Amino acid sequence: MKNQINFRSLGLVALLTTLTTLGCTEKQDLEIWVVKEKMPLYKTYIKDKLEIKTVLTKGDICIPGKTVITKAFQYREVLCLKKGYGWIVDDYFQKIKSIESIGSD
Repeated sequence: MKNQINFRSLGLVALLTTLTTLGCTEKQDLEIWVVKEKMPLYKTYIKDKLEIKTVLTKGDICIPGKTVITKAFQYREVLCLKKGYGWIVDDYFQKIKSIESIGSD
């Protein structure tokens, strides 16, 4: 169990490092979203084609993007640690403002 937590922490650090390296030119607070219940991650929002890329499950970690598209649904771009990049329409996340908050339920 302890190795699993360390692996998860290393993965999160790698994700945050990548996002920082890709560079946000403006200062913004980084939110980390932890999935609370199962929901689909869609490939695209274009033409409201709800083609599922994968399914996010409880405990998956995602970083929200800046882009929100309002059409038939309100789409939000996310980058998830294990599941990759996509779009969501559900909001089943625990939203965390700092890394120290993870696991302090």
